[in-house]
Amino acid sequence: DYALDSMADVMRQSMAAAMRAGVRAQALATLSNDPWREIQRVARLHRCDSLLLGMSRIDDATISGALEELFDQLGCNVAVLRAPTGWKIQQARRILVPVSIRSHPNSLRARLLTHLSRHQPECVIRYFMVVPPSLSATSLERIRRINTANMVDEITRAELQVVVSDDPLQSIIRAAAETDLILLGLEQGKRKQRLISAMPRGVLLETTISRFFYKSFLLSRFRKVVDFGDLETLCKTG
Repeated sequence: DYALDSMADVMRQSMAAAMRAGVRAQALATLSNDPWREIQRVARLHRCDSLLLGMSRIDDATISGALEELFDQLGCNVAVLRAPTGWKIQQARRILVPVSIRSHPNSLRARLLTHLSRHQPECVIRYFMVVPPSLSATSLERIRRINTANMVDEITRAELQVVVSDDPLQSIIRAAAETDLILLGLEQGKRKQRLISAMPRGVLLETTISRFFYKSFLLSRFRKVVDFGDLETLCKTG
């Protein structure tokens, strides 16, 4: 059966990657008519601190339905890698990190950037912030200073680019065209507002590079991690 063979191949490659990295890992396979609900059940059952998913394709229906529910329902760090088939993390030489005016240091983002920087010393990490034209020069300088300090708290070897524009989405899309990987954080706005709002939805659907998007908690309640594939083999799962 193709589905079983594919699942076995992904798990084999994931465990092999864990062995190469010296990481103690466990493999778990389950059967379900509703894979998305099953992922939630397993994450809760094992009291996971972080959940990492890999997707070879993504569309608006998946974002609005399964992914939105997954991010909303799980009280842990959730990260998704969307990458073309065969893509390897070593290909990420230019990394774009969009941040908002009210951005705060993020431990999940910091860990990933530190890992990438350590294993790929030549990679260029660019924090990218879009500010409205109506912002005063004084406010702009204060925001630049605060975000530079936040950036250094996460990773010392990076640069901050500030773009003045009234169209943040198109500014990010244009910047993404010159990069290999985009790290996109999801921030909860007003109560009952969708976590994956119009801006991140547009970035996910209108860019073709590899995308790593995530929701993280400042204080996690649990300690375990469910990892549905390592970064190199994640893109082979559907």
